[in-house]
Formats: sequence, structure tokens, C-alpha cells
Amino acid sequence: MININDVVIPTKGTAKYLNVKVTSFDLSPSNGVSLTWSIHKEDIVQDPSEDAEHGDTISVPGKSLLSGMLNFPQTNYDTWGTDDTAVSDWVLTQLGFTEVS
Repeated sequence: MININDVVIPTKGTAKYLNVKVTSFDLSPSNGVSLTWSIHKEDIVQDPSEDAEHGDTISVPGKSLLSGMLNFPQTNYDTWGTDDTAVSDWVLTQLGFTEVS
């Protein structure tokens, strides 16, 4: 999951996470590949790590608020290589979101 700028979805809440999945595809596609995306709300939960102090919390992705599909163009696929940030950066741009750290 990618931490993103707050995205308000009326009647549903505020999304803070983006999930991107590439659907299965041929090794040599000729028309790009399909991607699914979803944005998720933030849940605050107790920190499960062994060194956490009592009452410590962490932020984790919660329920999906909105989802859809995009077609990753063949020209982008042809230059993809092994760096998956090429895909996630493209999706961020297409959806108008910004990654935050």
C-alpha cells in the first residue's frame, strides 16, 4: 500500500492509502495490461510489536472506500523493466494523488 494525500470521498470518509494490483497478463502483451486500484481509509490500532509500550498505536490501511481499473499503456509496459515504481507512479499521476511519507 502507498500512503497518499488525504482524499475525501463524500459519504464514505477520507482515504489515506492506495493499493495497486496488476492483473495477470501474457509475458508479451500487445495492448498494455490491466491494473486494479483501490483507496482505503486509515485505521488506528494497538501496536503489536514486542517493543511497543502499552497504549502505543500504529496507522494501518482499513476498509476500501473506492476502487476501479486502469489500462497501463503498451508504451509504458515496454519500458517497465523491473522497477515497480514505474507502475505505481503512473497510477498516482492518472488518479491525481500524491505519495506522502
